[in-house]
Amino acid sequence: MPLRPCRSPAATCARSSGAALDTQRAMARHTPVHAYDFAEAESPYFKSVPRPASFSLGTGHMVDLAYLFDNDLFEPLDTTQTKLSDTVIGHWSRFAATGQMTGHGLPGWKRFTTRDPYVQRLASDRAGRTDFEADHHHAFWTALATS
Repeated sequence: MPLRPCRSPAATCARSSGAALDTQRAMARHTPVHAYDFAEAESPYFKSVPRPASFSLGTGHMVDLAYLFDNDLFEPLDTTQTKLSDTVIGHWSRFAATGQMTGHGLPGWKRFTTRDPYVQRLASDRAGRTDFEADHHHAFWTALATS
């Protein structure tokens, strides 16, 4: 079975994504967990830093901060990115106020459990369940790390 393309650079898949999934599984045994994959294909980049011309960076580490806070670190959001920002802030605000991730006008978001490892995909083209383990090649990276 061929590997599906990873939405983020290989280093992220190898280190961060695997650790995130393993941590979510461990935490879900003891406390409610809501997991997400910020998967926006084109995100604002750092101001005053040239973008690589030969490839897209996708969503790199900490880029989601541009969607949560007004700051001078990133380029401004476009209209589509602003809509995603509103959705993400809606989820976080709802959770802070009620302890629930879902509310009126927000896409459904189930808890991550050991029996049902639900991961919410957050992107302007689609919000909803994603197969995080397959998308980030968890089995491949785990096997590579233990060989």
